[in-house]
Amino acid sequence: MGSSQTYDIKKILPKFPSEFQTSSSKISKEEVFSTEIICLYFSAHWCGPCRKFTPNLSEFYKEINSEKKQIEIIFCSSDQDQNQFDEYFKTMPWIAIPFESESKDEIAEELGVSSIPTLIVFDKDGNVLDNDGRTTVMKMGLSAIKTWKEKMNEIKNNENNNEKNNENK
Repeated sequence: MGSSQTYDIKKILPKFPSEFQTSSSKISKEEVFSTEIICLYFSAHWCGPCRKFTPNLSEFYKEINSEKKQIEIIFCSSDQDQNQFDEYFKTMPWIAIPFESESKDEIAEELGVSSIPTLIVFDKDGNVLDNDGRTTVMKMGLSAIKTWKEKMNEIKNNENNNEKNNENK
């Protein structure tokens, strides 16, 4: 988990649109955030490293979710126009913030995403599990999910311990 950048997902949760785009329809924010692990994928058609990483991420996504849905990826496009977005999004098996939505730019700006491709991994409560999901997926492959679930359990255990400590005061 190489990036030193830290992201505050909880701060941007209200900025997400109420609906996301799938390859054929729309999906509600509630449905997206019922998935245990969510990733924001900042990428663009014109970006060489993005085009190189996207097929790897697609394979990872399909394999991880082959038996049951474990993660959702939200594409946040940095493409210059709708046609670029459409062409690139066709290659992806996950969902996207609609190209015309201003929230994708607000989210990128609010998080201070300075380079692409960037993959930020978080749980449905907005706790960041991995600031550099791209490196983790490339280095660990399918076992990345295990690392993220361990981090999620660690966060939950810490929250439970904090609640117990507060009750005992």
